[in-house]
Amino acid sequence: MTTLVVQPGLVNSRDMSRRTDLLESAIDVVGTDGIRALTHRRVDERAGVALGSASNLFRTRRALLEGVLDRLLEIDQQVVASITGTSLPRTVDALAGALTAYSSHALGPESVRTRARFAVFAEAAGDAPLNTAIESRRAELIGVITRSLTIIGGVTNPAAAARALSDHLDGALLHTITGQHLDIDEFRAATTERL
Repeated sequence: MTTLVVQPGLVNSRDMSRRTDLLESAIDVVGTDGIRALTHRRVDERAGVALGSASNLFRTRRALLEGVLDRLLEIDQQVVASITGTSLPRTVDALAGALTAYSSHALGPESVRTRARFAVFAEAAGDAPLNTAIESRRAELIGVITRSLTIIGGVTNPAAAARALSDHLDGALLHTITGQHLDIDEFRAATTERL
């Protein structure tokens, strides 16, 4: 995982904005052109910045990939917060609704990011350190679902149920971005059934 060490006075909001812009461009490259297209040069070109800008902030391709993962997680957290508000879903219907709203968002305005996410997942298949980084980020989403299921009650093993729901969500998203139609009402009904 790429950690940006910030010492007081050394990083300003302009630097963070440039980092975010570069990561957004990297996500766009991966989501539209594929994982093999992810190079520092391509990110610089997509961002419209001087060549070398991406490599100044992300020295290696791995650092760039991990930055992409961090940015995707940050965006996911923002999307989940916009869907659920300040509290976790407290009923089966509210949780199914939140997961359905997330899938609609991921397949609509966030479809390029969704394709980028799965491209990075596929890249990690033969890369244990990258896979570990993905799993640590996935654990955060599963933790949110687990906490919600604990609040709802009636689930024998909330952590196992949360993993199953996460797999259900990922499967639906993957099938849809690869050309299969997702009936959102069927998705919500299947999600509710799993709860």
